[in-house]
Amino acid sequence: MAGVDCHVEGKKGMKDFLGGFALTIALVGCSLVGVFIIYFFVTGGAKIAVIVLPWLHLASCIILAIFGMVLMPLSYFRRTKAIAGVGMVIASNVFGLTLWLWGFLLTYAFWGMVAVIAGLFMGVVGVVPIAMLAVLINAEWYSLTALVILIVLTFGVGCWGCYLLERAKEDSGKASDIGVADVLL
Repeated sequence: MAGVDCHVEGKKGMKDFLGGFALTIALVGCSLVGVFIIYFFVTGGAKIAVIVLPWLHLASCIILAIFGMVLMPLSYFRRTKAIAGVGMVIASNVFGLTLWLWGFLLTYAFWGMVAVIAGLFMGVVGVVPIAMLAVLINAEWYSLTALVILIVLTFGVGCWGCYLLERAKEDSGKASDIGVADVLL
């Protein structure tokens, strides 16, 4: 009987070995597929970003002019605070997208795909600090200044827009007439 038990355990051990080997092969295969997907995502994303970034830059410049000439004056009047707030939040998102794409391209151009992947794994927005470090080390002062300005615009305009939306919500509750804030919120 003891010989039969050893023979059964031998088969069980072989099944465990083959199962573990198949699992290892599957994990390595999935990892390779994942690496290829990331490679094509980054290289394809860089090609698309090169095409999209000039248009986003133009849109950011136009939105910055609209922000200065339209949204800022609208933010001072009670009835138009909500409109200014919504416009500022939208402007903030455009500035943020421009910032992220530019950071993505600068990281890819200066430090390559490994740095982009590291930035993406740092919570997607990690390409911007990596790009800032890359342009700082390479003494690209124009790019560093532009990235800092875009960061300030993204967060400054976005926070101001949210503040205006909150103020509009408070004002609509206090006012006797219902305004645009109630329609938008």
